[in-house]
Amino acid sequence: MTDMRLLRMIIMSLLVLLPSSSFFLPGYLSQLITDKEHNQAQLTYALQKNILAALDFSIQQEPIGTKRWLRWITELAKTQGETAYLLGSWYLRRSEQLTSIDRSAVARYKALLWFEQAMRLDSSRAKIKARLALSRIHFKKNDFLSAQVLIEGFNKDLLNENVDVLILQIKITIALGQTELIIKKLKENQHILLATAAGRLLIDDIHRFKVIPSALAKKLSNKGSREKFNSLKCPSSLQLFATSLKHLKHIEQLQLDFSAKPLSRFICLANPRYLPVSTLKCNNDGEKATQCNESNWQDVAGSVESRHIGLMIEKGGANVHLGIMYFDSQDTVDVFSHEVSHLLGFVDEYPLVKSHEKCQQPQQQQFSHNIVVLNTFYHGDRNKLRQKILEEIPWGEYISKETPILQKILGKKKSWRLGTPDNGEERFGVFIAESCDNSIADNNPYFNAYKPVSKRTHLRYFASDFPAEYSFLLSDHSKRFLMPSFHYNLALAAYQRGFIAEAKKWLKQAALWEEDLKRRERVLQGAF
Repeated sequence: MTDMRLLRMIIMSLLVLLPSSSFFLPGYLSQLITDKEHNQAQLTYALQKNILAALDFSIQQEPIGTKRWLRWITELAKTQGETAYLLGSWYLRRSEQLTSIDRSAVARYKALLWFEQAMRLDSSRAKIKARLALSRIHFKKNDFLSAQVLIEGFNKDLLNENVDVLILQIKITIALGQTELIIKKLKENQHILLATAAGRLLIDDIHRFKVIPSALAKKLSNKGSREKFNSLKCPSSLQLFATSLKHLKHIEQLQLDFSAKPLSRFICLANPRYLPVSTLKCNNDGEKATQCNESNWQDVAGSVESRHIGLMIEKGGANVHLGIMYFDSQDTVDVFSHEVSHLLGFVDEYPLVKSHEKCQQPQQQQFSHNIVVLNTFYHGDRNKLRQKILEEIPWGEYISKETPILQKILGKKKSWRLGTPDNGEERFGVFIAESCDNSIADNNPYFNAYKPVSKRTHLRYFASDFPAEYSFLLSDHSKRFLMPSFHYNLALAAYQRGFIAEAKKWLKQAALWEEDLKRRERVLQGAF
C-alpha cells in the first residue's frame, strides 16, 4: 500500500510539471535528469524503472564499488558497450586485489563475461578495448592461441591508432615461437613501433634477447652491440634461455639478484636469450623434475659461448642434468643459486631419490665438493685409518689435526665409527648428511653420506646460507667437480638415438672445456 501511494504521489507531481504536449514519461524523465533539472522523487522513480539516464547519473554520484553502484552499473552494462567494458575492467582489477583464490577466480570470470558483452554490443570503441583486454587475459594465462585469435581480428588500420594492439600481437607471436611471423610484423610495422616509446622498448628487447637474427634486430633497433661475453673470466659460465619476453626479463632480474650471492663470483652469466618454444619439447608437470628433448639443443649450440646452458619454463621442478640447468618462472633467486651450486659441483644434502647412483655403495672416487659416501665402520690402527680416510675426502686437507673423525666403538678393540662429534663448533669435520637416507636401510647402515660441516646449509634448504667453508673449498678447487659442458648432454642424447659418430663429435666439443687431463679423458670416454 505504501509503495502504491508513493507511486501515485510521484506521478501527480510529474503531471503538475508535465507540458501538455508530452505524455511520454520515460523520455521526459531522461531529459530532466540529463539537464539536471530533476528532483529526488523523480530520480528515485526513474531508478525503479531502470531508466538509463537515471542509472548513468546515479553511477557518477555513487562511490565506486558500493552495492548500489554495482547494481546500477550492472543494469546499464546490459545495453551499453562502454559501460560493459568499464564493469569488466573493475572486476579484473578486483580479481588482482582479492587474496582469496576462489573469490579472485570468480571476479576474473565475471570480467571475461562483461568484456565479451562489450564486444557483442554496438560500440566500436568498446569492442576494441574489450577485445584487447580479453586477449591480455588469455596471454597472461599463457593461453597464447586464444589470445592470438582475438588480437589478430583487429583491422590493420587500427594499428596506426593503437600501438598497444600491435605490441601485444608481437609478444604473442614471440611466445608461440613463430619466428617468420615475428620478422614479418616487425618489417611491416617498424614505423609504427619507432614512433612510440613502448614500441621502441619492444624493439630493444627483441634486439637484446636475440629474438630474431642479430643483423636484422640491430638494424631495427639502431643500437650498438653490447659488451662481448667472456666465458673465461670465471671457473664456469652459463647461458640462460626462455621462450617469452616476460620470462627473459624475469631471468634478468634473477641474474641481478644473484650477483649479491656468494656463488656469483664463480660463474659468469651471459645476457639471457630467446628460444622459440617449438625448439625444445619439455614436460610441464610442476610436480616433477623438468625433462626436455636435449638432442634439439644442437640447433643453438654453435652460437653459445658458455660451458653450461639453462632454460626457464612456465612450470616444472628445478634440476640440473649434467651441463644443463632447468628451472621455472616461479623459482626464487635462492632456488636459482641452489641449482647453480650443482653446476659447480655440489650435491644436495637433503635425501636424494632411492635409486640415486651415488647412494648404492661406498664411492670409488670423489665426486663433489661437499658429499662423500664412505663406510660407516672401520677396524685397525686409528692413525693409519685417519690418513687413508682424509685422502678420500675432498676437504680432508682442511680438517684440523685436533678434530676427531673416528669415534671408538665401546667393547670392540680397534673398532671405529666414522664421524666428528657435533659440538656446535664452526669447523671442517666429517658429519652425517641426509643425502643417502632413502637408499640406506636402518638395519644395514654399513655406509653413509658425510658432509664438511654440521650446520644446515644452502644445499639442504634453499633459504639457508651458502657457508663460508664451501666458498673456501670452491676458491681453492673451483674446477675439480664442475659438471661437464652442455655438449656432453648432446653426446648422450645422440648416443641414446644410436648416432655414434655424432655422439663422438659432441664428446670432443665437451672435452675442449676440460683443463685437467684425467677429466678430459673421462669426458672423451663418455664416462662422466
